[in-house]
Amino acid sequence: PAECVCLGGGEYWTNITFAYTPSGVRVANKENRVRRAYCQCPEGREALAEHLAEQKAERMVQRGRWWDAAEVPLRFQEFTLANFPVKAQGKAALQAVRLWNDGPETDDEEAYEKWSLARREGLLLYGPFGTGKTALAVGLLRSAIFDNGDAGQFITVTKLLDRIRATYNNDRDSVAETEHDVLDRIKRIPFLVLDDLGAERVTDW
Repeated sequence: PAECVCLGGGEYWTNITFAYTPSGVRVANKENRVRRAYCQCPEGREALAEHLAEQKAERMVQRGRWWDAAEVPLRFQEFTLANFPVKAQGKAALQAVRLWNDGPETDDEEAYEKWSLARREGLLLYGPFGTGKTALAVGLLRSAIFDNGDAGQFITVTKLLDRIRATYNNDRDSVAETEHDVLDRIKRIPFLVLDDLGAERVTDW
């Protein structure tokens, strides 16, 4: 075709004519860098489709590794927001969770701003035992990892406190990490699920 520039190869290399500074200013590219481009011919469109499919497969493999490392209990691993078993008492909670996760179905800027603020502040699920709080939280974690590409972690509050207590070992030479190390690692997790808040045994500590 007249628009073909790849000579049947589907892809070609082209000079990058500009770049961006760390502050976001567009400047001329003086390093003679090049990038891969895809032709508008049928071969080019096929090559681009294959490239995008490979990228998607790589992303899913990486997200699968994040899911495996998230330490979700086996009995909850199959839960998603789509297959959550809706009961009368959990219907409103599921709707609220989906709204928090997906955002409002509106073009209203004020509603979007409120949702964005709520997303930054996190979400607290509370209610009686057996109402599906953990399953909903796992559904959110799965969505964060597989849909949004955020690494995540599931941990009970009791287990987290145990990790912190372990840093108070009197034999400091045998302590692998400090309390600061534990909390700093937790704070750096993009999507954190803290389960069973309030179920921990109350002590003076």
